[in-house]
Amino acid sequence: MNLLSIETSADVCSMAITSDHKTLAVTKWSHNMQLSTRLHSILDQLFGIAQILPDAIDGYAIGLGPGSFTGTRVAVVMGKTLSVATGKPLYGVDSLEMMAHSALNANSGSFILSLLQARVGEVYAAGYQDDQLPGHLATVMEPSVHTADSLRDVMTQHDKPIMVVGQLPEGFEWLRELPHFKAFCPSKPDAELLAAISYKQALDGKPLDALLQMPCYVKQASITVSKRRLVNPFAPN
Repeated sequence: MNLLSIETSADVCSMAITSDHKTLAVTKWSHNMQLSTRLHSILDQLFGIAQILPDAIDGYAIGLGPGSFTGTRVAVVMGKTLSVATGKPLYGVDSLEMMAHSALNANSGSFILSLLQARVGEVYAAGYQDDQLPGHLATVMEPSVHTADSLRDVMTQHDKPIMVVGQLPEGFEWLRELPHFKAFCPSKPDAELLAAISYKQALDGKPLDALLQMPCYVKQASITVSKRRLVNPFAPN
């Protein structure tokens, strides 16, 4: 199975073409607020490196976020468009679960806490544990936004070894001092990791609905404001 994976929710974006777990081509770059203008040219280069044609792709995988609002939206829209246009399946996973998979095998039985920087003083956070099926995770703490204080309230309720993956921003270092803290594993969303998880989804026969799938924003963008309804001052009451 040839899979094109697109992960653009983080500050460092990545795309990969893989074939049955073998990486044919991968590229990573800093989007520098120019993601939409560079994505298609980078995709052309990726196919050149892999030395296959777009028709040879059997499915698409997308990073669903949370992370950069624009970056997440670009990957989801591109993946959905390619899937619908070609009739080939779409797979994907959110950024927090993606990073948790990177620590799965070495931390059996641990509570895996995935963190990503959000706004200043906030993180996106979610918690996972081993599922009964090999290579699968059970979500025990839904993706949400936390301040240091609100996350502390949640984490004091856990008594299992805690493995933190992702980012540990300033103000969240206290996690290392928790009685059950086990280790911190730096990680970011990555197209090759996305591909590995999506292969499991393909084997399980669980593609996404390309028409209905939405980005995992978790919270509203800071630039979004409520629109005020214009009122005609001359209209009758």
